[in-house]
Amino acid sequence: MGDWYRHGEQIDSIPIDDRLAQYGDGVFETIAIRDSRPRFWESHVARLESACDRIGLAMPARNILRRDFDRVLARTTANTGFATAKIIVSAGGSQRGYRRPPAEYANTLIGVFAAHPLPANYYTDGVSVFRCATPVSIQPALAGIKSCNRLDQVVGRAEWESDEYFDGLMCDADRNLICGTMTNMFVVRNNQIETPSLARCGVAGIMRKRIIELLSKNKISCTEVTLQLQALEDVDEVFISNSQFGVLPVRRFDSFEWPAGEATRSVMALLAYNDVPECGP
Repeated sequence: MGDWYRHGEQIDSIPIDDRLAQYGDGVFETIAIRDSRPRFWESHVARLESACDRIGLAMPARNILRRDFDRVLARTTANTGFATAKIIVSAGGSQRGYRRPPAEYANTLIGVFAAHPLPANYYTDGVSVFRCATPVSIQPALAGIKSCNRLDQVVGRAEWESDEYFDGLMCDADRNLICGTMTNMFVVRNNQIETPSLARCGVAGIMRKRIIELLSKNKISCTEVTLQLQALEDVDEVFISNSQFGVLPVRRFDSFEWPAGEATRSVMALLAYNDVPECGP
C-alpha cells in the first residue's frame, strides 16, 4: 500500500471524521518519481493550487509542500528510482454536515508507492481500450480538476475485468468522448491533432498539458473539440496520455482499429526527447 505521511509525519490511517472520508472533500495529484525526482513538479503544484482555490481549500505554501515532499522521499521504503507519489489536500476533520469549519490550512497527505515500467510493446504496438457505458458527470464548476470524488471513474473501471484492456474511454451524457478512467485522449483526423474539450467535465491531465505545450512550441496545432462517438469513423489515429507513462497508441476501441501512426510517433518522440524517456525507443 506504500507509505503515507501527513505534514511530513508518517501515518497509517486518517480519522473517521476527516471530510475526505465523509464527503471526498479534497483534491489530489499523482506524480511520477523518476531518479528520485518528481516529474512535472511545478505543473502539478500549479494545478493543485488552482483546484484548492476553486473549491475553497487553503493549501500550504509551495516551499512548505516541497519541504515535506522531499522529507517523504528521503524516508520512504519505496524505490524512488521509479515510483509514484500522491498528494492529497483534504479539508480535514469536522462535525456532521456539509458546511466546512473555518481552517487556516487543510490537511496535506503524501503517499509514495512502488511502480514499474510498462511493457515495451505497449509503446510499439499500442493498447486496446474498453468502451465504458458509465458517463462522466457534467459539472463545469469542477471541470479539469482532480477532486477526490472519483465515483464516475470507479464505476466505469468496474465494467471490465479482462487484462485485454489497458483503460476504458468514457463519454458524457451527450455521447461526447471526454477521457479515459485514468487517461486523456487525442485523435488525429485529416492530419490534425485534436483532443476533447474539458470545459464541462473531465480532468485536465498534466501530460495532456505538456503535449499541447510541446506541439505549440514545434508549431504543430492541437485543437480542443467536441468529439462525438460516431466521429471516430473519420479518425486515423488515437493515443492516450497520463503523467505516469507518457503516451500510448490506441490500436483498438470497440469496433474501431487504428495503426500506431506517424503523428502519434512524433508526439512520443517529442516527449522522449524532452521529459519522458519511457516514450523513446
